[in-house]
Amino acid sequence: MMTRFVKVSLAILALAALAWASDPWKSKPYQQWDQKDINQILNHSPWVQIVHVPIGSDMDLSAPSMGGQPMGAPTGQTTASGRPGMGGGQSGMGGGQPGMGGGPVQAAPETFFEARWVSALTMRQAIARISELQGKVSQAAVEHYLAETPADYEIAVVGPDMSLFVHEQEAELAKASFLDAKESRMKVAPDKVTIGRSPDGKTVTSVEFDFPRTVNGKPVIGPKEKQIEFACKTKRRTLQFHFDPRKMTTKQGPDL
Repeated sequence: MMTRFVKVSLAILALAALAWASDPWKSKPYQQWDQKDINQILNHSPWVQIVHVPIGSDMDLSAPSMGGQPMGAPTGQTTASGRPGMGGGQSGMGGGQPGMGGGPVQAAPETFFEARWVSALTMRQAIARISELQGKVSQAAVEHYLAETPADYEIAVVGPDMSLFVHEQEAELAKASFLDAKESRMKVAPDKVTIGRSPDGKTVTSVEFDFPRTVNGKPVIGPKEKQIEFACKTKRRTLQFHFDPRKMTTKQGPDL
C-alpha cells in the first residue's frame, strides 16, 4: 500500500488549463520530474479519473472536510490529490444562464472526486519524487519503495470534501464496490478497503480499494482490455469511474 512509504496530503493548487508539451512519464526519468510534472501525473494523466457530483441533501457538508496541506507533505493524513477547492464543495461552472424571468440562473453547486490508480509504477514514482524533492526521504528509501510491486491493484479515492465517507465502514464499502473489466468480463470485489483519517480521527482524507490482479489463476485485466469501470458505492451515493488501460502505459508497456 502507498501508506507504507509516504502519506501525501491534499494540496491547495490553483490549477489552470495547461497545454502540456509532452507526457513526463514517457519523455524523461522520474528522477528528473519537477513539481509541474508531478502535478500533471497526479491530476491530469490516464491514471486519474474525475467525477463531478452535485451538492445535494445527501452531501453532509456540515461534516469535517479535508482542509489543506502542502502537496506531498508526509503527515498523518492518507491522500494523494492536488486539486483546487479545499475546505468545501466547489461552485458550479460559470455564472449561470439566463432564466425564464430574464435574471441569471445560478448553476447547481458541485464537488468532485478523483480516483487514482496508485499501484501503477508511474503514480508511485510521482509520490516518491514529491517526498524526495522536499527532502523527507533518502534516495535509498525511494529505491526500496519503488522496488516493491503491490500485490493488488490499488485505487485511492480523494476529493476536496470527503464527508460522503465519514460514516462509512470499510467492510460495507468492500461489499458494495467493484472493479469491472469489460473485455474479460471479470467483475471483482476489493480484497480490502482502507479509510484514511486525520490524526484526530474526525476527518476522512482518502479511501483506498485493493483489488486482486488474478482470480482462479486468470488475470482480471487482460492485454486487450479497453475499459475498466470502478464503482465505489456508499450509503448515499455511487461514484463511477472509467479507466482506459490502453492509455495507462509507459515506454516499458502497460502500467497498472
